[in-house]
Amino acid sequence: MLIGYGTGAIMAVPGGDQRDWDFATEFGLPIVETVAGGDISRAASSGDGEVVNSGYLNGLSVASAKEAITERLAAQGRAQARVEYKLRDWLFARQRYWGEPFPIVYDEDGRAHPLPESALRSSYPTCPTMRRCSWTPTTPTASQRRRWPRQPTWVNVEMDLGDGFKSYTRDTNVMPQWAASSWYELRYTDPYNKEELCDKENEAYWMGPRPAEHGPKDPGGVDLYVGGVEHACCTCSMCGSGTRCCTTSATSAPRSRSADW
Repeated sequence: MLIGYGTGAIMAVPGGDQRDWDFATEFGLPIVETVAGGDISRAASSGDGEVVNSGYLNGLSVASAKEAITERLAAQGRAQARVEYKLRDWLFARQRYWGEPFPIVYDEDGRAHPLPESALRSSYPTCPTMRRCSWTPTTPTASQRRRWPRQPTWVNVEMDLGDGFKSYTRDTNVMPQWAASSWYELRYTDPYNKEELCDKENEAYWMGPRPAEHGPKDPGGVDLYVGGVEHACCTCSMCGSGTRCCTTSATSAPRSRSADW
């Protein structure tokens, strides 16, 4: 049993996954059609269609079948529906000098604490060398191979986060620059505000949904954003979610459409 996906392991659903179909075909395993509309003798059927050979799910669309499974498990007390957001560390976190620092510190028990506004902004220390710390048997962890351990007075700090002065360790990852450049558009809605990123009324006026012009399902945001793939697809969505979580953004989608260069 795997907790996640993306490892390349087969999922034992050859009727709906091409890699599983290839595996089953190679070893002569039975392939059961579960979604009508394709030809499982030639390839897996991964599109939408009517669910078949699936008991109480027969006759439903794939989307409706997923909802029915969730509802049944929830009624039995075995599961509950929830939305999860995942961002792989290698895509967002970097171990280098440039990029935006994470305003996070860790206590002696490893618990993460966000820095209060009074402690912002997080600024880099002067770095006398750009060389990474060398790996040795006594310093085997990834964090000790970054540049920042060369700056112990910056990494290790004492501060009062509400319960007296205590020792903390800064997060030594940095954001990869396009993080900030993917949400700077919100600043254009209120560029002279010295108290916050942007006033909610300004942001709602420029970025909020306009159902009268675009219909009742308009999520808000600009009509078209043109940029790199990370800007257009990944980070803009993440920053939109982040600003909503921080009660800043009025729009559920920073861009209605996105385009790569």
